[in-house]
Amino acid sequence: MIFTNKAITVGSENKGDVSITLELIGTTRDIEIKSKLSPKFNASIQATINYTLDIFKISGIKLLIIDQGTYNFAIKARLETALKRISKLEGADL
Repeated sequence: MIFTNKAITVGSENKGDVSITLELIGTTRDIEIKSKLSPKFNASIQATINYTLDIFKISGIKLLIIDQGTYNFAIKARLETALKRISKLEGADL
C-alpha cells in the first residue's frame, strides 16, 4: 500500500501493539490488515475498524493496520487517535 506525504502513523510494531497508517482520500475504504495472528482475528479487527470509522462517519480512507497481537480496545483507541490527529492536520472536524 502506497501513501502520500499526508499520511500519518500511530502506534508501533512492538509485540502486543499495533501500527496504524492512514490517509483520508477518495470515497471508499481501502483497508489492509497485516496480523501475526492472521487470519484467525482478521474478521474481529475488521469489525472494530469499521465500527470506529462509522462512529466518525469516515468513508474515504486508506488504512494499513500492522497488528502484533493487540486487543481490540487498543486498536480502536489507536485508530481514534490517528483520526483525530489527521483531522487537525487537514482542518477537518471529526
